[in-house]
Amino acid sequence: MGVPNSDPRFRLAIVDIKTHVQLWVLIEHVRPALLQGNRDKNFDEALVRLVDNAKALTAGTSPAAAAAQN
Repeated sequence: MGVPNSDPRFRLAIVDIKTHVQLWVLIEHVRPALLQGNRDKNFDEALVRLVDNAKALTAGTSPAAAAAQN
């Protein structure tokens, strides 16, 4: 059994298909928790934040502005 990751996170890299250049990298941290139910909830919340940030990029707004609206 390995050492658990002390900083769990999602990382989404958006890459230009022709040039293979990274256009954006979005990182969303998952809050740690002791209980499985809380870990699952924190995992889901981090994933929702990541998707919201990606949607904000496609809508032409900054992820920070989109987070402020929520």
